[in-house]
Amino acid sequence: MSSIKRLKMKTLTINNYTFKYEIFSDVSELDGVYYWTNFYQGEEVITRKKFWLFGEKITETKPKLVFKINENIESEKFTKEDIRAMILRKVQLMERKSEIERGEII
Repeated sequence: MSSIKRLKMKTLTINNYTFKYEIFSDVSELDGVYYWTNFYQGEEVITRKKFWLFGEKITETKPKLVFKINENIESEKFTKEDIRAMILRKVQLMERKSEIERGEII
């Protein structure tokens, strides 16, 4: 049985990028409650079998995960500047990935 909980998906805009984000929480016997935030942009089509290896194929549309931050971005223990810095770092890495894909190494 999974103890993972998810909060309602919300929207956030930073540096002309618009993301949807969702906050998750889970409980560990050793560490207690921990949180992470997934950021999505666009959608992707997933095709899978109904029963893992067997059954009919099911096609679903899901949000496309672009990055994850291992914190609850709505937590009161972080300032707006802290959260902004965390997100901007991930956006820079996302931009770098697309540069590499275009062949812009240096």
